[in-house]
Amino acid sequence: MAHRLSNRGLFALAFMACLLVATVARADVAADEANIRYQLGQATSLECQYFPLVDVMNFLSDYHDISIELDRLEIKRINVDISPRTHVTKKTNGRLDVTLREILEPNNLSYMIQDGKLLVTSQPKARPWQEKYLSEAERSK
Repeated sequence: MAHRLSNRGLFALAFMACLLVATVARADVAADEANIRYQLGQATSLECQYFPLVDVMNFLSDYHDISIELDRLEIKRINVDISPRTHVTKKTNGRLDVTLREILEPNNLSYMIQDGKLLVTSQPKARPWQEKYLSEAERSK
């Protein structure tokens, strides 16, 4: 019987450790998402001519120190080519959110924040998040 209690105790301890790790991970994700929301309102200086879309997203990720990920399955599902043949020509000194819209919309793409990352995805998939984000931004003005 004591052996069983010991196993239960170990199980409870392991379970509590998992909960603690999950809580810390959620806090990290929340902090990353808050930083992305902040960065969306920050100035972006970008000048590129015939740069691959992937390279532009990598530049913006580095420039703003945020994680930008391409939702490749969703982008493929809507038949958008994001290969190196898809080029971006842009010169801007605007906010990141405006810059992203100007780059992504001609390619039927948009963005949303998910799991601590800025996710470049299809416009239909991002629309609910975009509507919520825009209404929150309006309320905070």
